[in-house]
Formats: sequence, structure tokens, C-alpha cells
Amino acid sequence: MNNLLLSILLILSALAQAQTNSKLSVFLDCNRGCDHDYIQTEIPYINLIREPKEAKAHIIVSQNETGAGGARYSFRFIGQKEFSSVNDSLILNMKQDASEDEKRIAQVDILNTGLLTYIKHSTLAENITIQYKPKGIKPVNQNIDPWSFWVYKIRANARLNVEETYKNENLSMRLTVNRITDAIKIESSLGLNHNKSVFTYDGETFPNTRDASYVNLLVVKSINQHISAGARTNYNHGTFSNLNHSINLLPAIEYNVFPYAEANEHQLRFLYDIGSQYNNYIDTTIFFKSAENYFYQELSINYESIQKWGSIDLGINTKDLFLKGNKFDVNFDIDLDIRIVKGLNLNTWFNFNIDRSQIELPGVGVNYEDILLRQKELASNYS
Repeated sequence: MNNLLLSILLILSALAQAQTNSKLSVFLDCNRGCDHDYIQTEIPYINLIREPKEAKAHIIVSQNETGAGGARYSFRFIGQKEFSSVNDSLILNMKQDASEDEKRIAQVDILNTGLLTYIKHSTLAENITIQYKPKGIKPVNQNIDPWSFWVYKIRANARLNVEETYKNENLSMRLTVNRITDAIKIESSLGLNHNKSVFTYDGETFPNTRDASYVNLLVVKSINQHISAGARTNYNHGTFSNLNHSINLLPAIEYNVFPYAEANEHQLRFLYDIGSQYNNYIDTTIFFKSAENYFYQELSINYESIQKWGSIDLGINTKDLFLKGNKFDVNFDIDLDIRIVKGLNLNTWFNFNIDRSQIELPGVGVNYEDILLRQKELASNYS
């Protein structure tokens, strides 16, 4: 009897293994926004596996925000093994008010479309039936955005922490107004932050306050698939940086070695801007300036790539102030995500800044409270 039960189990196991082997092995490389369990259930002819090297189709999914505030998913289908020459890319646009269920249904539809190329060249094609369901004629104005691609966002935060000898209050607000189309990009933001701490020790109180605010505006016009030009202006106020008011204006031009249409796969961008900045200081600086106007230039090089092994984001930014004393900044940063083995990724981020342009440092110096509580910017050659 035991031998009979064991034989039945072995047969069922073999049948289950044979059924699994008959499916298309797929590695779905989607860090966020994908319901893997739902996709596996709704696409029964694939087997989602955790080892990318064993997959016959490697699918990389990346997500960006659209000009109308929705989500834009890019699906890159990369064939492996006998499908090594089968590659494709599909785009899925979702509205801002789309529910999670609508998103995952749409993702299944586009995955079915992209996987059809692999299925038709396999034995699974015998079990596939193609159905055409016309959606009817839509009104001409149905796809017109009533907001003309303008997206508005506002965020506010308030936090209060009180103890017998310590109190901290933090208030912040951020407003963004953006319009992004294929022809032009407009991004603007406004931010306010107030942080106050009060320490009580031996009957005495020690208040410390840091305030900051900013307004940013960026306008970029696409010239062709590689070049775009525009300008940006920024206003800043910050007690930490000894800035009562600071405003700049910088025309800029950007060149991308790869076409912008391939931005979801890789980018190599060179950005150059030049302009002027006016600073009005809270305290007279170490250079005996209460206000000054100067010209400066910036050059940024950014490389981004999303591949089967992971992703890399590398940036180099240099800033040269047209002032006496060789005032400049150099900043390096890298964000690396490497897939080691199935289920295990290594992510590391590194930033190094050489700072030779701290012209805003106050000449009155700082006290112990400012140093310990980081209330004011300190002289530093690097960070």
C-alpha cells in the first residue's frame, strides 16, 4: 500500500514538473508597482522565476511620472537562450486617478502583448488563441487633458516633540507646479521650513531656530532627440547658510549622447549653464561682504543605465565662481544596485564634495551651541 501511494506521488510530481517545464520561464525585474502574484495567476502560460540567468525572457520595468501626473511604465523585453535575438520595448501610460486594480490589469494586458513574440516560436503556441475586442470609436475630445498637462501638488508637515527639558517644533510646506510634454518641460517649486528647539538646563533656556525657504523655476525646450536648451532661476533664504536673500539666473544647454527616447534604458547627459547670482547676507562674511553679485558656470555629467545585472547612476558636477581666490566646487556621486544572486541585491550610495567656494561664511564666527547643534554652516574643505 505504501509503495502504491509513493508511486502515485512520484507520478503527480513528475506531471507537475513537466507542466512547469512546458511554461515560458520569465524573470520580472520590477522593483515597485508590479503585483507579481496577480501577474503569475493571470498569465498561466509563464513561470515567474527568481534566477535571471535561467529565464528565457528578462523583463525590465521602469516607472516615471507623466506630464499629466499619471504613471508611465516602460517594459523592456530581453530574450535569452534560444530567444537571445528577440527584444522589444512597450510603453504603458496610466492616468493619475487609476486604481491599483486598473494598473495591474493594464500591466497584464501589455505583458501578454510583449510575450506573444516568444510564445509564437514555442510549443505553447498550440494552446494560444488570439481574440480581437474592438473598444469602439471614442469621442474626439476624450483624450484632451482639461488641465493642459499642468500638475499641481502641495504637501505640508507639522511635528511637535515635547519633554520636560526639551521641546522641538518643525513646520514645512512644499508646492510644485509642473508641465511636461514632448516639446517643453516646465518645473517650479516653492518650499518653506521652520525648525525651533528649546533646551532647558539648570533653570536656563537655550532656544535655537533654523529657517529656510526657496523658489525654483526651470524651463527646458527640446530641440531634437539629443539636444535641449533652457534656463533656470532660484531664490533661497537660509539662516544656516547666512543667506538673507539669494537669487540667480542661469541659461543652460544639455546634450544627451543617447536619444531621449531611450531614457528608460540609458542616458549620458552633458549639461552646461552660466549666469549670475546675487547674495544678500544676514551677517557680514569673512570676506567683509554684506552683499555681492558674481558670475559663475557649471558643468554636469550624468550617466544612468538600467540593465539585467542592475543599475548605475553616476554624476560629476563642477562649479566655478568668477571670483578672486580660485573659488570652485567639485561633487561626485554614485548610486549602484547590483544583483548578486536570486533574491539578494547589493545597493550602495556614495557622495564626495570638494568645497572651495564658501563665500557666505559669517565673519562673526560661531559659538559652541552653533557647532554642537549645527545651527550655522562651518568652514570645511570637503564632505
